[in-house]
Amino acid sequence: MSAYFEASLRHRIGNFDLDVELALEREIGVLFGPSAAGKSLTLRLIAGLAHPQNGTVRLGRRLLLEIPGGPVLPVHNLCSNRRLWERPGEEGNDCSLEGC
Repeated sequence: MSAYFEASLRHRIGNFDLDVELALEREIGVLFGPSAAGKSLTLRLIAGLAHPQNGTVRLGRRLLLEIPGGPVLPVHNLCSNRRLWERPGEEGNDCSLEGC
């Protein structure tokens, strides 16, 4: 692949096998399918919230994930009780997570 965003993921949970190949240029992509098709799992794997048994995720020239081999970049979870982006006009309009 030589797209701007590339993901190649393989993961097995019980008797469910996920095998995904994605390639996007600088465009909006849509992930759709029937219930229990693996859409949410695919997004969790791409985001680094779950770890595939095998795969890579690449953004531009930056390798974000390579399994086997482990994560290349650290993954951080954000608190769900804080707004990441403040409303326009609010003081300190930034993405600070202090007090999380």
